[in-house]
Amino acid sequence: QQMGFLAERRGEGLLELLWVQCWITSHYLFSFFWPFELSALYPEPDLPLAFGLAELMPVALFAGLCLVLVGSWKRLPLVSLGLSWFVVAQLPTSQLVPLQNVVADRYLFLPSLGLALACGALIPASKGFVKKPMLVLAALLLLLLIIQSKERCMVWQDSVELWSDVVEKYPELGRGHAALAGALRSAGREGEASTTIEQGLKHLPGDPLLLQSR
Repeated sequence: QQMGFLAERRGEGLLELLWVQCWITSHYLFSFFWPFELSALYPEPDLPLAFGLAELMPVALFAGLCLVLVGSWKRLPLVSLGLSWFVVAQLPTSQLVPLQNVVADRYLFLPSLGLALACGALIPASKGFVKKPMLVLAALLLLLLIIQSKERCMVWQDSVELWSDVVEKYPELGRGHAALAGALRSAGREGEASTTIEQGLKHLPGDPLLLQSR
């Protein structure tokens, strides 16, 4: 059950709880370094665990993060500090207190400062490092990020665009279809709202949220 922004705990037992934390961390790492699949909603991790390769990847990524954090403590203290910030700043939204959204882009705002610090600390301070190829690469990366930021601003310009983006990326999310239908009804587009609900029921037959939104 859900109450406001709180929800039931995901996973049964300590093992699944720890795996969910690893999954959350890996999701945020991917979002930070590849911010081209952002969304207002994301699918939740598959539980119970099947212990396949897909389930081991988040654990391996989190273990690697911890190794880098500890290994860089003396040689690159700013890298270690930044990664520590990233891990600790996740705690309020890390599902230790289960929230309605397992992950959300806004939860990454504060932890991303730590990742930015760690990445900046990896750049050598010597002037010889800043050569033309690196400047060109940095300029191209900056241009891509500017274009992506502009596209995300367009998505967030109104509710219909926002929830249409969610439905397009994750049609298996009933909340996305229901939210899009509500936005369409608010815009006076009742026919499109009904079509959205019916399309959602094709992906999720019997979904209570979609049936309630009919």
